[in-house]
Amino acid sequence: MSVIANNITVTDEEFDNKVVILKKHLRSRMNGKTSEQMQNGMIDYTLNYGVSLEHVKELADILKYSADDCRKIWRLNIREAMLIAAMTMPSAEATCDEMLEWASIIRTPDMAEQASFFLFWRTTDISKFISCLVAAETSYSLSIASFTAGRALQKNIAIDEDSVTAVIDRCRNSAKLRPHEGRGISLMLRQAVRKQIVAPQIEDLVSGFKNSDDDIRRQIAFEVEAEKEM
Repeated sequence: MSVIANNITVTDEEFDNKVVILKKHLRSRMNGKTSEQMQNGMIDYTLNYGVSLEHVKELADILKYSADDCRKIWRLNIREAMLIAAMTMPSAEATCDEMLEWASIIRTPDMAEQASFFLFWRTTDISKFISCLVAAETSYSLSIASFTAGRALQKNIAIDEDSVTAVIDRCRNSAKLRPHEGRGISLMLRQAVRKQIVAPQIEDLVSGFKNSDDDIRRQIAFEVEAEKEM
């Protein structure tokens, strides 16, 4: 059996058997209603079983995948398989260049957020990863960069302040922010406030956002101001 996803063909009999077992587990835990809601919401996956995140975490503990397995299942474009790959990819194997390639495959706001939370903050050269994404100007690069930076700060991972500033600058210069971008930027800024870094840049950004015509920008300003008052 060959698996074709994103123009990449995977032809490995042992791996194919692992995919069969994975799909069997997913079908046993699938939620048809959730899957339908996601599909109706234009969540673009080849397959989406609607399995809850809790059950996906259970499967990640049960199914033992190597780094090479993770690389292959990430490319299947099955929501739950991608989540398991993100959860189980060894940190030592999560190099900047490879994680940038993984990020380029993401086609949904759901995966942009989840992969950042489970995997991308563990990238070996995280500051370079964030800076490269900021410069990429692809559909989910700002979302991934901000969620990754926010999660890294949350996990007390050291990142260059210039990387945070680069995300802020791109955020300021974006014509209109999308909801998932707003969530990621808010997380990053609130964590930066807690760590007391790039305070002048945050102050300037929030000041401009307070009276913005963009609801998302105003929401970011409100959440960051609330964080500062805590």
